[in-house]
This record gives sequence, structure tokens and C-alpha cells, in this order.
Amino acid sequence: MTPESSAGIRTSPFSAVDPPAAEPARWLAAVLLAMLWLAAAVLLWRRLAGALESRLELPALLAVATVGAGTAAAVVTLWRLAGRSSSSPWPDRLMRWASPAALGVIAAALSLP
Repeated sequence: MTPESSAGIRTSPFSAVDPPAAEPARWLAAVLLAMLWLAAAVLLWRRLAGALESRLELPALLAVATVGAGTAAAVVTLWRLAGRSSSSPWPDRLMRWASPAALGVIAAALSLP
């Protein structure tokens, strides 16, 4: 159900966050995204160095995918919860597309031969 303002205008459920809570949510989203990219970089580096010789088995791959998807969803949700950071659309685009890109790098590092 979409909440309505006192004027009867529909608002986003994310717009109900207090401004003091927005800044920690924005920082937490950035930290989670940095950790996701750090994991992607380490896995890609190990794959390129030859340390990962075989693909992960299906149960392990599903576990990594579940944790990664949850982290990516948390990044996007926290960023939307925090609201727009500036008048530029680039931070919003970065936070929306960087976490799926990191998941793609992780998937390629873990599943390609």
C-alpha cells in the first residue's frame, strides 16, 4: 500500500525516513558496495592468477549467489532509503548499476573455466 500525505498525494515508502537517518544509510550503502567490489576484485584476481582451478559446485555457487544478491539488494534499498544525495543523477546511477556489475564479475570468476 502506498502511503498518502496529508494533502492526499501518494508518496514513496522510502520518503518517510528522517533526514538524520539518511546519512548513515547512505554511508552503509557505500560501504556494502565497496565490500562487494572488493570481493569481486579478489575473486577475479585469484581466477586470473590460476588459483581457482575449477568451478564451484552448484550448492556453493547458489550460496554465493544468494549472499551476493542480498548484499546488492541491500545497497540499492539503503541508497533509495537515504534519498537523493545531490542534484546530479550520477550517484544514483552508480549505486543502482555498480552492485549488479560486481555480481557479474563474481559470477564470471567463480563459474567460468
